[in-house]
Amino acid sequence: MPPQAQLTLRPARDDDEPFLRSLKAEEDSERLFLDDWHPDREKEKQKIIGLQFAAHERYYTKDINWDHKRCVIEMNGAPVGRLTVCQNSEEIRIADIVISRHFRGMGIGEAMIEANKHESRQSKRPIRLHVERFNPAFQYYERMGFRLIEDRGSHFFMEWVPETMIGRALYFPGQPQ
Repeated sequence: MPPQAQLTLRPARDDDEPFLRSLKAEEDSERLFLDDWHPDREKEKQKIIGLQFAAHERYYTKDINWDHKRCVIEMNGAPVGRLTVCQNSEEIRIADIVISRHFRGMGIGEAMIEANKHESRQSKRPIRLHVERFNPAFQYYERMGFRLIEDRGSHFFMEWVPETMIGRALYFPGQPQ
C-alpha cells in the first residue's frame, strides 16, 4: 500500500450499486473467462453478469440468517473492493472479499483479514471461509494462516483459529454449520 494510503471500511449503500456491479463483473469475467468470449457474445456476457450480480446481492441480503455486514473498502475515499462478513455466536465467516484488479498486491486484502483476526481473537471465535478449488487465493489464505478443513468438491472450506483456541476441537467434516 502506498505510504500515505488510508483504508476505510464502511457499510454498502444503495448508491454503491454501480461500483459493486462493476466489481462483480470484473470478478466474474476473470472467474468465468468472459473476457475470452467472442465480441458477438457481448449481450450474453452482460446477461450472465447481471444474473450473477442479482443472485449475489439477493443471497447476501435476504437468504442468510446470520448477522452480516456488507461493506465497501475504500482507499483514500475511493472504492477499491467489497467485504461481506457473516457471523453468529460460534464463528466469523468471511463470505466475500474482492479487491479490484487495479489495487491487488497492495496489502488491502491482508488488512481486511487482519481486522477480522483481531475480532476473532477478541471474541474467541474461529474465522471460516470457502474458496473455489482453482482460485489462486487458496495459497494466499494458507500464507495468512488458514488451514484446509474440508474439500467440498468445487470449493475448499478453510479455517483460521486464534492462538487462544488452538487445540480445541472446532469443526469436523460433515457436522452441521
